[in-house]
Amino acid sequence: MKKGLLNYFLPQKKGILIFHCIIFVFVMGITITERASASGVMIGAQLTDVKRFTGTFSIKINTDCSDSLDADIYLLAYLPSQTLMVERDLFSLQAVSSESTDFQWVQGVSMFDTSGNNESLGSCDWVTFSNVDYSVFSSRIQDTFLIALLVKNGGNPYDPSLWIDAGFTYIVTDPQVRVPGQTQFASDQWQGRDDSEVYVDAPVVAPDASEDADQNNDEKNDGDVEKPDIYKISGKRIYYANGSADRFQVVDISIPENPVIIHSEALENMPLDLYVDGGYIMLLEQASDKNESYVLLKVFHDSGSNIVKVAQQKYDNLYYINSRKSGDHIFITASSATQVYHYAMADEPAFADDTEQDAADGPEQETVDGTEKETVDGTEKEIADGTEKETADATEKETTDYADESGIVVVAVDVENHEEPQILARKSFSGYDSDIYLDQNYMVQIARESWQTTILYLFDLNDKTNLFSSSTEIKIPGQVPSEYHVNVSDDTLFVIYRNEDINKGSTLKIFDLAASGDDNDKETEHSVKKASLQPVEKGSVEGIAQGEELYAATFTGDRAYIVTYERQDPLWVVDISDHDSPMITGELEVPGWSEYIRFYNNRLIALGYDDSNGKRLVSIALFSVEDPSEPRLLDRVTPLQGIADYTSSVAISDDRAFYFNSESALVVVPIQYYSSESYSGLGIVRIDSDYNSFQWNDFVQSRFYMQRGAEADSSGDLLVGMGDAALNTIDISSSRPVVLGELRLAYNVEKIALSENDTSIFAVGGDYYYNNTSDLMRFDMTAIKNQDQGTTVSGQESGVITPVEVVDSELLYPNIVMPESKEDKGLLFSWSSSAFRCFNPGTMTTEKIIKFDNEYSWMVSDIIYQNEMLYFAVRDYDSIVIYDSENYTSTDVYEEPEPSLYREIYSMATTLRVYDCNGSSTPEKLPELSIPGEPVAIFDDDRLITVENSYYYYPYPLYDYSSDSTISNDTDGMDEYIPGIRINALDLSRDAAVLDVTLFFDQETYGYSQVICDEENVYIVSQQNENTTVRKLDPDTLEIVSEYSISGNLSPVKASNGIVVFTESVSYPYWEVAYDLCVPYWNNQEIRVFDLSESSAEELLNVSTDYYISKENVGITDTEIYMANGYKGISMIPFE
Repeated sequence: MKKGLLNYFLPQKKGILIFHCIIFVFVMGITITERASASGVMIGAQLTDVKRFTGTFSIKINTDCSDSLDADIYLLAYLPSQTLMVERDLFSLQAVSSESTDFQWVQGVSMFDTSGNNESLGSCDWVTFSNVDYSVFSSRIQDTFLIALLVKNGGNPYDPSLWIDAGFTYIVTDPQVRVPGQTQFASDQWQGRDDSEVYVDAPVVAPDASEDADQNNDEKNDGDVEKPDIYKISGKRIYYANGSADRFQVVDISIPENPVIIHSEALENMPLDLYVDGGYIMLLEQASDKNESYVLLKVFHDSGSNIVKVAQQKYDNLYYINSRKSGDHIFITASSATQVYHYAMADEPAFADDTEQDAADGPEQETVDGTEKETVDGTEKEIADGTEKETADATEKETTDYADESGIVVVAVDVENHEEPQILARKSFSGYDSDIYLDQNYMVQIARESWQTTILYLFDLNDKTNLFSSSTEIKIPGQVPSEYHVNVSDDTLFVIYRNEDINKGSTLKIFDLAASGDDNDKETEHSVKKASLQPVEKGSVEGIAQGEELYAATFTGDRAYIVTYERQDPLWVVDISDHDSPMITGELEVPGWSEYIRFYNNRLIALGYDDSNGKRLVSIALFSVEDPSEPRLLDRVTPLQGIADYTSSVAISDDRAFYFNSESALVVVPIQYYSSESYSGLGIVRIDSDYNSFQWNDFVQSRFYMQRGAEADSSGDLLVGMGDAALNTIDISSSRPVVLGELRLAYNVEKIALSENDTSIFAVGGDYYYNNTSDLMRFDMTAIKNQDQGTTVSGQESGVITPVEVVDSELLYPNIVMPESKEDKGLLFSWSSSAFRCFNPGTMTTEKIIKFDNEYSWMVSDIIYQNEMLYFAVRDYDSIVIYDSENYTSTDVYEEPEPSLYREIYSMATTLRVYDCNGSSTPEKLPELSIPGEPVAIFDDDRLITVENSYYYYPYPLYDYSSDSTISNDTDGMDEYIPGIRINALDLSRDAAVLDVTLFFDQETYGYSQVICDEENVYIVSQQNENTTVRKLDPDTLEIVSEYSISGNLSPVKASNGIVVFTESVSYPYWEVAYDLCVPYWNNQEIRVFDLSESSAEELLNVSTDYYISKENVGITDTEIYMANGYKGISMIPFE
């Protein structure tokens, strides 16, 4: 007998068992020396039904591996007793009858009747007998010792010289143990599929900006203050900043039934806002990475027949907040990239200078003369006539280090000459989260000083040649929620704020900006710092709605309108005609509250929420303020009332989406809600001609997420709904709006899979509104390669690759797997839909949807799809009954077990489900199999690799059959939980998954470990001490065939043909750490790709990205990787 086997089994049994094992070995004539070289038989036995005392017996014979076994087999059990009697204490396994699949143990030594199993028993595969009766050992089952003995054909089993080989084991009674030959498994914990990969990747709304009151900009803007938006409409064209897809798009809506994209340009950065002035489009973008952050202004010219970029200007060290345009000047408000958020640091000077500024000198200013040219690597690029011209002999006009800036930064840009924008001034000041009020004479920056206090920075803009030279700051002891709570009229500043102590309510305060300043030295709670502007505090209204929160506000003429809220929505009317003595003249209470108010002809149109009847629904209200002493609610519309309990709108947080046209009396608001599915659309309200009621309203549902709705022209009959995924044209000529046309602007690519012949990339993704299912898309791989190499592709948008074919998968968030052979089917598998379906990659036709049991998504593992066979595991916690002999003391072999021998434990059971998708359009479901842990790969159609990555209890050391020793012969401490990862190799058959080899890598020794597989190998990736060790394992033996050491903490993502993609998470702090400061930081990932096909690791790629990557959204070839980038499409990165 092999020495290792004796060393393994004999120490496990105590007292009488060890004694009788030695006697048994002596009686059978076995000596360690004689059988030291034998290792060809493995057996396993397991009690799977404790109450019936039935289980399985598995055997694997590696001695010959021929088609037939030239040996007799004896499957024996030895039950020790006080006095050894062979005929009493030895049992043989036999079939109940010649045609039965049930087996029993009979006393004595008799050959196993292989019948029709002779060929399979000698094939080097595990063979399992499922219905084995172990009741004869019921009271002593944990003492029972099993032997498989191979004897020469016709030989005497008692003659050791005729023995060929032998295997030994005990009967497993606890499914949480891991031993070869095991067929039923349970785990106390599960480390399976990461559910964070199953998410709704809804379109991201671009950062804050505002809506333009006049949607048509055919004429040049000559002085009006303009708010940017993500879209502008001019004539029959819509200019759109697609923030989710990072594209600048132009849509022609001349034919409403068939809108078309006439220009779509991929951008390197996120587009935020745009302006249209004549035939020029000014686009603002944000760029951020670990090295730099800046705002970019791009200017495009639309000649009618062509759209080209004519200018570009970069503003370093900034994070965009918002902007406004007044005449020929654009004012950009941003946070400094060295921004530190301050909380309750009231003693710090407001202006971010080392010393307090002299009021007479005005704030610090930077002025750049001449044309701004883009500077790249020290060489200026002049952009004109749609082309970029490098001027190598040019030097950079001004190089400024903005590292000392902090807080808020305002940049003033002159765009009178659209093709040569000029920076007029740049000013920094303390605070954060600034909003901006702007008119033709004054700019007010509304910056938070702390969570509860505000600083107003007031700039006099009348000196156009020396902007920011005259300024003032006013500290407000409370919150100023938005620009609508500030107004400047006739050199008078009005401010509404909620006091720092909410119990004091809200305050309206008035300041005179035209005063000489003689009275400006008086002490007030509003600290005013002089810088040539010297405002004088006038009257105020205090204690408005004590204990209530401040919401909407607006100013018009001699009145201010204020909305507060606690349980009702008080609308307050304040007379501000007397600046020294403003006063409340009227009040009205209605349910809910208003977020934004529009004023027109003694009417208020308010957007907010109706929270009556225990619901919270977006609502639009019409108020009359004709009599300021008695404001009245004229009408109220709550879209989707009676359909939804909760609705939301992007307009609640971004007033640009609150569309109101006083001339056409139309209100449009995007609305989203969730019932059994997610829905998005436009709430449309028409006001009657007298503005006394709402004439009609409707909700127009879209198949996609809507961010904006606006009239397309002055006819009042055509509406456009816009989102990053699609655009709708809507006929509103009657009270029953009709969708005329739908145009896809971008496709959400969430997951990808490469085709076998590397000519197509298949993808899935969706917008998840209305139909809640994902698109199945096919992309041209050549077009994607050419795109990333800067090559123009015929028939494609500029720098944008759209899918060649799109069909509805009819599944929610599915994974996609492509076959190894181009003749085979592809697979779509959805955890959320509890279903899967196959499809034909050539024709993009889908087959029948197959539903499986409606488990929660966390219960279902990752999938394996190979040779049109689908494998996935389902796990669930359940009570299982195991054998417990702790309270049993009898030594009578034949005594029946008492109920006390049963014990229930709460454990995780994992079942492998198998579907044969070959041939028929309806896959065949095969028998379910018990497996240990999560399946990660299948090799040669029948070698399953699973992983258990958690804490497990192992009462016995586990034998490693690839060597002459156990993994650990030290049993001390084995009753403790040990962190680590276990890799299991199982042999699959139709009826059983039999554990063949198992390895455990404890975390203390090897570090934190993960497992990944490619087509031929298993890789265990271990992180320890800022270093990663990759061990390549043979899936047949789990022996280590190669080992690689790589610097850094790498996590494996995906492997293919020896190429492995890793990520390395890195955090780059941008702001210094200090006491009582909130310190944001920049998260980034390093993508590193290695070729591990040889004996040493070759690094193929090392790049940084802010994208989250997983094995589902990455594809690998021999020369590049492909990544799914949401609405941006698919990106290709070639290896270095």
